[in-house]
Amino acid sequence: MKNKILLTLLLFSAFFIACNNLDDVDATFRLDPENAIVDAESAQNILNGVYSKLRELDFVVGVNRTGSALGLSFIGFGTEVDLETNMPNTGGSLVSGLYGGCYSLIQEANVFLENIASVEDNVLGGTDAKNSLIAEARFLRALGHFYLLRSFARFDDLSSEFGISLRASSATDGTPVARSSVSESYDFINEDLDFVIANTLETDSYRANVWAAIGLKAKVKLYQKEYAEAQDLALQVINGSGRDFPSAFRETFSFLNASNNVVPAHESVSLLFGPFTNSDSELLSLVSNSNFFNTIYFDTAFASFDPRLPILSDTNKGFGILSFNPLTFNAPTLVLLRLEEIYLIHAEAAARENSGVDAVALGSLNAIRTRGAVGLPPLSPSSKAELLESIRMEKLLELATETGEEFYDIVRYHREGDLEASNVKPTLTNEDFFVLPIPDSELLNPGANATIVQNPGY
Repeated sequence: MKNKILLTLLLFSAFFIACNNLDDVDATFRLDPENAIVDAESAQNILNGVYSKLRELDFVVGVNRTGSALGLSFIGFGTEVDLETNMPNTGGSLVSGLYGGCYSLIQEANVFLENIASVEDNVLGGTDAKNSLIAEARFLRALGHFYLLRSFARFDDLSSEFGISLRASSATDGTPVARSSVSESYDFINEDLDFVIANTLETDSYRANVWAAIGLKAKVKLYQKEYAEAQDLALQVINGSGRDFPSAFRETFSFLNASNNVVPAHESVSLLFGPFTNSDSELLSLVSNSNFFNTIYFDTAFASFDPRLPILSDTNKGFGILSFNPLTFNAPTLVLLRLEEIYLIHAEAAARENSGVDAVALGSLNAIRTRGAVGLPPLSPSSKAELLESIRMEKLLELATETGEEFYDIVRYHREGDLEASNVKPTLTNEDFFVLPIPDSELLNPGANATIVQNPGY
């Protein structure tokens, strides 16, 4: 037991080191931004420091593993039994890590925004160049707030008063901020994304760019149940982003080029947004995972050969999960948004907006199944309910362990009456626990109990 604990600690330590060794980030971003922004180069360097928050331990593990543990593909190392059994507690390290990691990203984005505001446009290369830098920071702020909203609030209930604590400015002390409503939380996120869409000049997938912003907004609108707009935004990305499907599934995360050099995930042709990292940290570690996940392949249309399943046999099918590589101590690839998910967002939005077996929705679903990297036969569902379930299952296959999407899909489908969550996972019985608790790390701050209302059931 002690050896297992020691190995876990070593893995986390190695991960923490790997997360902060970004090739394109100079140490000067750690200077006081108020004194450091003197030109476009220094502004960009400080902004790189904000991006580095995407590779820090709390954020990566929180986003990558919390939903997977709550859902069907928990990872083992670095997960917690209370999450795997869907009984989260206020002191859990993954819960507090996700919460703190997102707010740390938001804090750094706000510090940057406040300091760049006083810099003359011409110092940064003109108004458009300055607005593009601002847009990048606002994209990261929107991303952090969205991950908080879907985890710590009733994101599906637009009438709920208990959304998240919105941070429009940097925190100078530990003063708590009261929770805004769910509707206000969505408005804040969408306002940031609209600014990004209108102002970003970036095109690289490892920086905030217009297609990442449109894609993230499509995802936000899907959660917001504004299906027509979600469908339209997703279609814009599909038709206009220039992204494509990799020829092999593994190339989504990393692959060897003709010279046998590792090409990292941020160069994947399907990536809309993911952080820049060293090539050595971009290797996918293939590990079999949970029995919950394995059982979906039997007696279903999905019980067939699938290159997304690296362990293949009639009796023991597993999945390649994004995990610490125990041999090299490499960090997992962090892919936050890619074209394949946009197709599935488009499929679900079209299916929910229309009746019966919508042909547009089915077309996007089967585009994912029949693409060269997967090569599965197309599905022919006979009802809207069967179509929606097919889309959910395909997302489970496609995105498992990346950002925990599987759990939030179960919650959304349950709330919409499309399924009974406990039929998918037996421990998903208490609806209060579909929402994570505001962690002790927040509520133990002076004045927090009088300002921040805890979620029901905790």
